[in-house]
Amino acid sequence: MRTIYNIISRYHNELPLERKHGSGRKANIFTKAKIFLLEQLFHNNLKITIRHATKKFKCSIGLVHKTLKQNTSIRYRKKMTIPKKSEKQISMAKTKCGRFYRKFSGHAFIQESYFTLSHSTINSNDWFYTNDIWTAPATVKFKTKKKFEEKVLVWVALGPKGLSKPLIIRSGLSINAERYLKLCMKCRLVPYIRNDYQEGEYVFWPDLAAAHYSKVILEHLNAENINYVDKEDNPANVPEVRSIEFKSLKSLVYANGWQTENFKKLMTRIKYCLNRMDQTVVHRLSTTVKRRIDHVRRYGVIESS
Repeated sequence: MRTIYNIISRYHNELPLERKHGSGRKANIFTKAKIFLLEQLFHNNLKITIRHATKKFKCSIGLVHKTLKQNTSIRYRKKMTIPKKSEKQISMAKTKCGRFYRKFSGHAFIQESYFTLSHSTINSNDWFYTNDIWTAPATVKFKTKKKFEEKVLVWVALGPKGLSKPLIIRSGLSINAERYLKLCMKCRLVPYIRNDYQEGEYVFWPDLAAAHYSKVILEHLNAENINYVDKEDNPANVPEVRSIEFKSLKSLVYANGWQTENFKKLMTRIKYCLNRMDQTVVHRLSTTVKRRIDHVRRYGVIESS
């Protein structure tokens, strides 16, 4: 009631309804100096926690949260996983990305990716809500996992104009040069390029698997006049510059705790989710590759040591 009365009084006195900046109760705990100390305390610090900060500043957890959010640029981030790189890979990545950028900066990048799909790897399915852990049903608080869980291997090509027809097979089937030629190159990559990249301003960027640069594959790419990245120009172990990691696909497939042990149902679900993927996101992923390559050629890769 007091707040409403004050608003009406300000209106009758022809005063602005907005509170004047700097008015109100002065900060006793988090003054400007202490806000600066709080920000320095959390910045790039692996050891600090909110609870440690409450003890240091003698305040509540909520006040620390509020101050960090409203008065600092500190945000809670999740660590990203990057591959372990050798010294040679670190030194060569910058050189090769520079060569890569100069050769293909005017081209659209068409990339490929293999990735497996397994329900047990989806973190969003690991959480649940309950008011009593002891009475929660077993189906809620536990998840079963086979010792050798069946997985699905998905291959797909991506470019600024969308996705290719995907290859979805059981992950136990190894992809050698013959299978790669038949299932990926002839049936999927070549038709995808012929339909969407007829102007020729593109380059196919395979990964460095041995089968992908085998003699039979290179002969087929040359026979079909497919522009591709030569092996000596292809930087090794730099997934941070590639856009086609599709972490969002797993989240779509297993959204809302969806699961199945039927291989055909899983294949159908993956195809459905691929068709549902936002094309603007796909376009953005593919068009930011040049910027990432440029960053590596200027500053080098993220070192994992």
